[in-house]
Parts: sequence; structure tokens; C-alpha cells
Amino acid sequence: MLNLYKLEIFYIAALKGSFSATADQLYMTQSAVSQHIQELEAGLGVTLFKRGRRGVTLTERGRTLFNYTERLLALASEAENKVTDISNLAEGTANIGATPTIGVYLVPKWLQTFRQQYQQLTVSLSTAITDRIVRDVQSLKLELAFVEGEINTDDYTDIETLTLESIEWYVVVASNHPWWGKSEIQLEQLNQCGFVMRQRGSHTRTWVDAIFEQYNIDPRITAEFDNPESIKQALQSGDNVTLLPDYTLQREIEADQLRLLRVSDVPLNRDLRLIWHNKRLFSPISYAFLQFMKVHYPSIEEIVIE
Repeated sequence: MLNLYKLEIFYIAALKGSFSATADQLYMTQSAVSQHIQELEAGLGVTLFKRGRRGVTLTERGRTLFNYTERLLALASEAENKVTDISNLAEGTANIGATPTIGVYLVPKWLQTFRQQYQQLTVSLSTAITDRIVRDVQSLKLELAFVEGEINTDDYTDIETLTLESIEWYVVVASNHPWWGKSEIQLEQLNQCGFVMRQRGSHTRTWVDAIFEQYNIDPRITAEFDNPESIKQALQSGDNVTLLPDYTLQREIEADQLRLLRVSDVPLNRDLRLIWHNKRLFSPISYAFLQFMKVHYPSIEEIVIE
């Protein structure tokens, strides 16, 4: 009889192509992973992996077992998620990720409400730029993540995405800016404006640069930061502007410190997306968190079925 635990180790090793990476993922030693794989191979009388200096790859028999294992683990995961009552669990942790803006302003509120229902459970949040978050989902370090902007699925064929919401971005000015009394501007008015930007290499910066290039906007970049809080602080002195979504500015708007101006002639929208590995099986805690998130984003129903 096949051992489900050994099959899970085999499955992760096949996805990662490395026994050492599998050991890291499962908090085991590499020798323990190798031992489980050898025992599985001995029990079946076949070689499942080709071993090499750069990792491991599946043999033909290994690919056959992988396909069956995928179905078995998916069925086991579905059964676990349907039967488990997480309110009766003593403890548990799920690891999720988010890009900086989402991770600072949206996810903490969701987690706080989720924890009010399940105080014994922990959802651990990691924040990083989009490429890093995607890589961590690919490597199975994160069960799911929230990112803003486009994901090139041609580059990430093992990543699934679900669009949750289209979010409008605005020009942001401080109270000492000449535009303080305005409610909207045209994009061309940003030409030669002092601009506080996200750092180069971030998807946000790439998105803004592409728009400015398309419409021949040449801003004077006065500062670059890797987080929205620093950007907002930089606006408080001088006559600089920036681009941010409204959910990052509620406190400053209420205090009449910063103001949003809509760009009237060019749509500035980015999609909030949920991403996950297309072969990753959600744990009961992640599954429950997604069920909770359906209140905010009903489209999650597509991947979480009652």
C-alpha cells in the first residue's frame, strides 16, 4: 500500500527538482528526504528520479506516479478541507504574501478580522516586490499571495491568477502644492513636475514609466522609495507629486494633509490579483481564509467551492 506521507514528499521533490529544497520546504534533513524516496522506490521496484548535480528529474515511471499522486493528494486535500472544522483546531499557520502597498494597507485589516474569528490560528504575511512574491509562490514558500498589476503568465506557466478588483490610482499632492484646490488634472500636466517615485525594478515603477513613455511625459524625479509611507512623507515638503491608490491615503485625507486628483483623460487602473501555484494544494487554514475573503471578493468562489 502506498504511503500518503511519502507520496507527498515525492510530489514536492518532483515540483522543486531538488531534495535539498524539498527538505527546506518540509523542515526535514536532506538525508531524510532521500531515505523516504529510496524507500518509496524500493517498495515499487522502480527508479523514480534521475539524480544529477543540478537536482533531480522524473523518470518515465516517476512521471506516471506523479500524475496519480497529484490526483490522490488533490482528493485528500479536498476531503481534508471539507471535513476539517478549523474552529476546533488548537493551532495552525498559513503563509501568504503580498506586494508592499497591498501588504501594508489591505491585508492587515483582512487578517485582523480573520483572527477575530479564529484566534488560535496564525496567517503569516510576507511582503516583497512582485517578482519575489511570485518566485516564493513558485517555490511553495507561500500558499497564496496578493499582487497588484500584470503577471506575465508566459513567464510563470505554473502560476494561476484571479483578478479580484480594478483599482484606480490618483495623482497625490500636499496642502502646499499649487494644485491643492483642484479635483482633477490631465496627464500632460505632469510633464516636468517634481515626482516622488517607487524604486526602479518594482512593477509599480515599470507601470508608471511605461505610461509616461507612451504619452511623452518627462517627470523630474526628485526621490525614489521602496514603500508608500516614505513617499507620502516626501510629499509633505516641496511641491512634488506622486501616484497612489486611494486606500493608502485615508488617514492623510481625513487630516486634510494630502489630496487626490483624478487624471481625467487617461485611465490609471491596476488589477488586484490573487495568485497561487497551479499544483499547490491549499491547507485547511488557507482554504478557510479564502472562504472568508469571498465576502470582500465574490470572484474567489471560482476557486473555493462549497
